[in-house]
Amino acid sequence: MQNAFAAVLEDEPKYQQTSLHVEVLPILIHCDDCDKTTEVQQYKFVCSCGKPSRNVVQGEELLISKVEFID
Repeated sequence: MQNAFAAVLEDEPKYQQTSLHVEVLPILIHCDDCDKTTEVQQYKFVCSCGKPSRNVVQGEELLISKVEFID
């Protein structure tokens, strides 16, 4: 998203006064074996109990929280 935004700014001078703020949230997985939610570390989808999990509960979404326009 940030690269695409930078490309638009480069090609469209009328958007030079715009800005983009991206907040990256940690990836969280849920383990069905121990019923715990764990933050993914170093892209290893392994629960703190040691078992792998593909059940991502946070980190795949893209939410736009606010758009501001200045006249």
